Amino acid sequence: MENLNNTKHNQRYYNLSYRKKLISKIEKLKNKDDYINIYKIIVDDIGTNYCANSNGIFININILSDNCIAEINNYISDKSKNFIEIYPEKFNFNKIYNNDKIDNISNFVKLSNQEKNLIKKISSNY
Repeated sequence: MENLNNTKHNQRYYNLSYRKKLISKIEKLKNKDDYINIYKIIVDDIGTNYCANSNGIFININILSDNCIAEINNYISDKSKNFIEIYPEKFNFNKIYNNDKIDNISNFVKLSNQEKNLIKKISSNY
């Protein structure tokens, strides 16, 4: 059994740092239904191999299969795409640096002195 676990971990597609980034994405979710859906994905993969108490449910991310990690990632990606489609005004970026002077840019954004000097240096080269 120990040999099987070692080969399983050696052939993982998603490494530990990727799994940690996925955890941070999950922690940013605010909707309880999202957590329930992710829980269902995890339980389909590992069954009841988790710890639960009054503080919550604790899952070892290292025992999740690559398919489970991919499913969770797809779920979170779909959620973020839906959010952008529902609230496009929150993601409206204006191009303000095209041949504008620092005074015009600072009307839109508060710049540090270092940023102002960098813009001056770049604009003097063009």
